[in-house]
Amino acid sequence: MMFLLVWLVSSSGFCILSLGMARHRASLQLSPLTNKQEKRYLWVGLTILTGSLILTFFVFPKAEAIPIWFGLLSVAALKIVGYLSYINLTMNKRNLKN
Repeated sequence: MMFLLVWLVSSSGFCILSLGMARHRASLQLSPLTNKQEKRYLWVGLTILTGSLILTFFVFPKAEAIPIWFGLLSVAALKIVGYLSYINLTMNKRNLKN
């Protein structure tokens, strides 16, 4: 159960990080952000990822916490990358049809 919680927190951190990047916002057809807003997204995403690390340290034994956290980060990042790739692919197909 705690694996799922850490994974969800990590996924939300990566999602916020990706929403702060101009190229991902463009591929999702969202309005561009100012530099100040981009930095805010960056810091909020990094804070959430740090929170997932702290949560991992409190839940799992210290020697196992770092490998577990990196493993769950990898899975969370792959989920976000897969989602962004799928959205980009479907948006390109729609644009080609029009």
